[in-house]
Formats: sequence, C-alpha cells, structure tokens
Amino acid sequence: MKKLSIFALGMPLAALALAGCSGGKGTANEQAAVADAGNATMVTPSDKTLADMFGGDDLDTMGDVVKTAGLDTVLDGVGPYTVFAPTDDAFNALGTDRVDAMKQDDMKAQDAALVQAHIVPGFITAADIANAIDAGNGSARMTTMSGGTLTFTKSGDTIQVASDDGSQATLTGDEALGSNGAIHPVSALLVKSTAAS
Repeated sequence: MKKLSIFALGMPLAALALAGCSGGKGTANEQAAVADAGNATMVTPSDKTLADMFGGDDLDTMGDVVKTAGLDTVLDGVGPYTVFAPTDDAFNALGTDRVDAMKQDDMKAQDAALVQAHIVPGFITAADIANAIDAGNGSARMTTMSGGTLTFTKSGDTIQVASDDGSQATLTGDEALGSNGAIHPVSALLVKSTAAS
C-alpha cells in the first residue's frame, strides 16, 4: 500500500517537474541531450533501471538506503524518476555508526523520507537542469517526492542545489541515464543531518 501511494504521488508531480525543465524527456526510450563542452551529444540511456544502477560509482550507500527504505521496487518500476544521489563520501561525513544504523530495518521510515527528499519525478538530464536555470534567470525549482523544493543554480559550469532546510550540494561526477530515469551524484545530503539520524 505504501509503495502504491508513493507512485500515485509521483504522477501529478511529474507534470510539475517536467514543466519547469525545458527539454525534459517524457519516456526513457528517447535519447537525452547532454551538454558536452558546448556541443550537444546524444546519449542513449542504459537498459538498466535506476534500482540496478546504484553501486560501483561511489553510490553504494545510497543503494543500501534505498533498499532498506523498500523503494528499490519503486525505482525498478516504470517511472520516470530523477535521483539526486549523495555519494558515499557524503554519507560517510555523517560518521560510520550513523551510516551503519541507517542500513538497519528499523530505519525504514526514516530512510524512505530521506530517499524521497532526493527524488523528483521525470527524466531530467544535467542539460535540462542547466537550460531550466538559464530560462529561470539564474535558478530553477523542482518539487521532490517528499513535497519539498530543490533550488538549482550555477556557479560557472558547476550546478548547485539547495533544499528548503538550507542543505546544499553540488552535482558531482557523471550523470547515469537508465531505462526509467536519471541519477545525478551530489556532494552532500539534501536534508539536515539530524533528519538522517
């Protein structure tokens, strides 16, 4: 029942997220335009789902938290979703004891809240975000699955993101495009650390 309500919440929010991003992809089978040194390069998304794409690229902890939250089945579904995934280093900044505690079954509700605060509906590439920032006179806002707002800005070529509670991160590393959405590694958690305890 909980998984169904998360999916149902995502459908109306998908229109909002995509409306704020020019060039947003409605289906994962379409090719995504990715900025490459000022030239647009067409990148074909992987056949893997978002749930299968965690791990290996400094996203192991996020994958573990997604599984503990029970949201791996959601991210294995149709989507599309865009995940702003904190890197392992971002989680490690909380301390080993807290990270280990987050992987325990009794943290399912807290982990679900944390994960939902890092997901927006829709298939949104880095180029889409950059275009939305330009179109929004320097900032773009997107609604998360938890109902919060992420605000994106640019500093040079770096895309920065801030949440409602003041948490800030930068998009770091390469985006991963899957069959049902996109994953963008970020340098920090987009919730205050007390929310992850």
